[in-house]
Order: sequence, then C-alpha cells, then structure tokens
Amino acid sequence: MKIRLGLIGLGTVGTGVVKAIQRQKSFFKKSLGFEIEIVKIAVKNTRKKRDVKLPKGVIVNDPMLVCNDPNIDIVVELMGGETVAKKVVLQSLKQGKKVVTANKALLANHAKECFETAGKNDSCIGFEASCAGGIPLIKCLRDGLIANEIIHLYGILNGTCNFILTQMLERDMDFPVILKEAQEMGYAEADPTFDIEGIDTAHKLTILASIAYGVYVDFRNIYIEGITKISIRDLQALDELGYNVKLLALGNFSKKGLDLRVHPVAIPKDHPLSPVSGAYNAVHIRGDIVEDIMLSGPGAGMDPTASAVVGDIVDIILGKINESFHRTSPKQTKVNYIPIDEIKCSFYTRLVVKDHPGVLASISSVLAKNKVSILAIHQQKLSTKNQAEIIITTHKATNKDFYKAINVIKKAGYTVTEPICIRCAQKDSF
Repeated sequence: MKIRLGLIGLGTVGTGVVKAIQRQKSFFKKSLGFEIEIVKIAVKNTRKKRDVKLPKGVIVNDPMLVCNDPNIDIVVELMGGETVAKKVVLQSLKQGKKVVTANKALLANHAKECFETAGKNDSCIGFEASCAGGIPLIKCLRDGLIANEIIHLYGILNGTCNFILTQMLERDMDFPVILKEAQEMGYAEADPTFDIEGIDTAHKLTILASIAYGVYVDFRNIYIEGITKISIRDLQALDELGYNVKLLALGNFSKKGLDLRVHPVAIPKDHPLSPVSGAYNAVHIRGDIVEDIMLSGPGAGMDPTASAVVGDIVDIILGKINESFHRTSPKQTKVNYIPIDEIKCSFYTRLVVKDHPGVLASISSVLAKNKVSILAIHQQKLSTKNQAEIIITTHKATNKDFYKAINVIKKAGYTVTEPICIRCAQKDSF
C-alpha cells in the first residue's frame, strides 16, 4: 500500500519530518506494510536551498496545490499562523483528505470549526505535535487515561522559558542576557513574545484542557502572565527558600468550574516538576483512578516534533485516529471559568523600599487589613543609600486580596521599584 503525502511548510519541523520519513522507509514497508511517498511540498521560497534531497517537481509555491491535489491522501500543515493555515486545513478536510498539524494557535482558536468540518467530511486531524513536542501527551490523555476523570493537570509546556529560567539561576545572569543567548542558539524566536509572555503555553493549555475536561475551552478565558519581570535576584532568593521557578500551565476542574491559568510558579524542590531543566517539558496529571502520573521529555526542536508528526501520519494510516477532538462527547456547551481574583495562592513578593522607621510595620498592617497572612519576612539593608529589600512569603490568600494589598503598598510612597510577585506552590497545591 502506498500513501501519498503533501506537506505545507519546510522549515525546521518540515525538514525533520521529511528526514524521518526517508530514514524510516524500510521500517514502514517491512514492519507496517505501507510506503509513504511525498508528492508535493508547498513553500514560500522555491529557490531556497534545502537540507533534504527531493525529486524534481515536489517543491511548489502554492499551498492550494497541495490541498486540491486528488492524488494526495494526507496533508501535513507545518506553516504556523492562523489565517492561511486555517484555510489550508479546512480546504483539505473538505476534499476528504486527512490532516496532521503541529499548529497550537490554530487549534486553540479554531478547533471547533476544524473538527466539525472533519466530521462532516469523514476525515480526521492528528495533532500530537501541537503540545509538548516528542512527549505523547495527547495520546495519553485521549486514550491511556480514558477511564479517568481528570482532576487537574499542570506542567512546563514551553522549552524556551524553561531554558531561560534554568540558565539564569545556573549562571547567575539576568533575563535579557540569557534571552539573547537563547535566540542565538535557536531556542527562542527573533520575536520571542509568544514564548516569554506565556501565550504559547496558553495555546497548549487550551488544547489540553479541552481534551481533558470534554469542552471547547475559550482561549480568551485563560489568565496569562509571562516571565519577563523575573530577575536573577528573585530566582536566587527563592532558591535559598527551597524553590525553583517555572512557567506553568495549570488546569483544575471542580464543581465551581474550570480554573485555567499560565504564570510563573515557585515550586518546592522536592516536587517532581522542580528539577526539570533546560528546554525539557513535563506535565503532571491527576486522574481519579490512576492518581498521579508525570510525563517528561524534549518539548520542541526538529526531531522530537517530527517524531510526533510522523507518529500521527502512521496512526492515520493504521486507522487509529478518528474525527473527534475530545476524549469523550463534549460535556457541556457553556463553561464556567473561575476568575483569577477568586483563586487562592501563597505568594512571594520582593519589595525595595526606603529604609525608614515604620515601613515594615506599615507593610505588615496593610497585608493584615486585606486578609493576607504572612508566613515569613526577610529584610536586609541594600548598598544603595537609605534603601532596604524586604522579601515576604504568605499563607494562602485570594489573588484579589493580595494584589489589593500590593496596590495600597505601592501608593504609600515608600517603594522604590515595582514590587515583584510570584505565586508559590505548597506540596500538591498550585
């Protein structure tokens, strides 16, 4: 049996997919009983030198030539973005073709339309590569944990941010320096906004929460906070207090509704997520039967992502992927999202203040008046004249009460710089 493939995009991941298919050609034929032929690849620049050998005529400059080719069985969308990618995916599905995509932004914002189109045209979409690179996370949620209600999931879903935070602490360097290095090494894009501001992680959380909780999650209802305000001083201070800082995606399901957020979290060093370093991803899932499991591995890059893409291609050929986006039929059309203000967390805050009598007492009083209980206070005089650093960790308080207190402190006139605030995990409480 010969399966004819069309690719849209031949960047890092596309090149990895072509190389993987060429490398596994003999294995597919001998062990699985089929051949994969790459018929067309649509690219922006047909003259660009490529790192793969391809037959003459395979490279084309129009994605629609791939979508509308009657000889192509599976279309692999690897171009990124939303507008053109959505058009490509929908047109391919309407032509009855199966689709594989690594496009998390597309699925986070248009999954319902894409999967309904797949269902109407007896087709399907493979999207394992959209979340956590080479980790079979989506397959685990949809298939391996099908007997479980998912109570919560949280994890490190952006290798760029994890690399930056790891390197800052290990090498005693601040954010801008490590970001520049990450860009030079290919870990961060020239415009890193989607990564460092948490948007990429939120796209992935939208997909995972939709699958886990049987709803179409609205990306706009996820609270998002990036890592740009975190300094080496904060990482060092939290390290001394027994924490490592990670940018986490958090999803919790309860009778009240869905608590979905992306923000930095100070994680105790004895938690399994805490030592996950560099560009690696890791996700912790709690099911009502299996209890706690954690998946970890390379979350991005040519080979890990290509592995997931080619895995979806093989699963489609073997009939293992259906038209559904969810693990089960969607539970409800209306979703109650719990606002960030109502979520209770423990907090770390670092304040640089004027070193005057009564400042610490005033800060303690403001926190108490706003229902924020102090766990510990660390104060030291700074080398800068008449300034002191105050580091406070708190017991659990609502985000609304904590940030109300911080705003009162800022307006009091004794803070010298913007207060830095990071939520802290306590054991299994995030």
